[in-house]
Order: sequence, then structure tokens, then C-alpha cells
Amino acid sequence: MLARFSLVSALEDTRFKPINKKEIPMLQCGVNLLHSFEDSKDHLDWEIGIHGVMIDYYIYNSKGQEIFDGHAIFLPHVASSNNWKKDETIRQLIRKGGWKGKYNLKEIKIITKRFQASCCNSDYDSYLLFKEERRSNDLLIKVR
Repeated sequence: MLARFSLVSALEDTRFKPINKKEIPMLQCGVNLLHSFEDSKDHLDWEIGIHGVMIDYYIYNSKGQEIFDGHAIFLPHVASSNNWKKDETIRQLIRKGGWKGKYNLKEIKIITKRFQASCCNSDYDSYLLFKEERRSNDLLIKVR
């Protein structure tokens, strides 16, 4: 699952240009362990910098017919690092979830979960060192 999400975020997230080969040595990687999931009372029931936000949302037309449903998630640091308030974060989540049109919050049903995360970071040089150590260990095992 981790490998799949890494590739999707690196190559398919339409909010960013795909990573090219020249950028690889400059990359840093962070892995977030998500925990403490809770249902939110509403789409504003979470704290910036503490909670990540996951939404499922449904957009309806003026006749009350569902015309779109989407899903999106932001880690706890996303809102604070972009200086977004809660309402802007929700708007960005709706966009991330695929809705590109106009909308009125009265025409959207938003189901929100909040969560926390623990993070571990690494850079490309550390990855290369890890890879070399692992290769050396694999060779030792094969020689025995």
C-alpha cells in the first residue's frame, strides 16, 4: 500500500508536476503513521496543526440530486504549512477530491473524520546508505 501511494503522489497527483529523474537526489521522504481516528461533529470540528482531516463529500444540484461524490485527506501539517484556516482547508480538500466546479456549502454533504499522525523523515543520501547496507547484508547471507 505504501509503495502504491508513493507512486500515485509522485506521478499522478494532478496538483503537482511529476517528479523527474534529476530531482531524485534532492528528494526527502516522510512516512506518517496515522492514528487516533475520530468522527467529527461537523467539517470544522478539528484543530489546525494537531489533526489531519479526511472527508467524504457529496454535491447536490438545486433539485437535490447528487451530482458528484468525492474523498480527500490532508495530513495534520498541511493546513498550518499553507497558512490555511479551516474553511480554506475544506475547500482545498473538495478540490483535491476531484470537484472542479462551483459549489455552495448548502449543496454539499460533508462527512469528516479527524486523526493524528506520527512522522518519520529521510533524505535520498540516507536511502542510498540503507540500500547499500542491505545489499551488503544480503551478500553476507548468500555467502554463508
